[in-house]
Amino acid sequence: YIKSKSSLEIIDLKDRNDRKGNGKIRLSKIHFKNGQGETAPYFACGEEAQFWLEYEMDEKTKEDLIFYLSIDSAIDRTRIATISNKYSGQKIYSDKNIIKISINRLPLNAGDYYITLFVEGAGGVYDWIQKAAIFSVKYADYYGKNGQLPPQSLGIVLLDYKIS
Repeated sequence: YIKSKSSLEIIDLKDRNDRKGNGKIRLSKIHFKNGQGETAPYFACGEEAQFWLEYEMDEKTKEDLIFYLSIDSAIDRTRIATISNKYSGQKIYSDKNIIKISINRLPLNAGDYYITLFVEGAGGVYDWIQKAAIFSVKYADYYGKNGQLPPQSLGIVLLDYKIS
């Protein structure tokens, strides 16, 4: 159900039969893009990461839509973060058919991560796809000092910190 990591620049979600929800709105594609908006086969530690979610619906609606993108570790399935316009306070209306999520400085250590997608609104749960995609984060000099990152066994989240 998840394509190989080497072909993950754009994931087609239309044929996923393991989704839940009433189907009023259905996520159709996810695009992985770098900070310049270019299609990216992977992300790098500390660089901008963009997730573009395309969706389809049976009919236009005036209601606010709530989108969630959750990131889980592929090693042990630990939930690392959930990004949602519910928490950021941004209103999403159904006339766009695409949602663009941007993480300014990706704080993830090198490794593989699953994405779970969820859409809800006044009509309930519209679409929910667990393990919708897997993406890779490649090594980069996140701290810009000595070129080292801790092994994943010591942490998958990279914090921007100072020691004095």
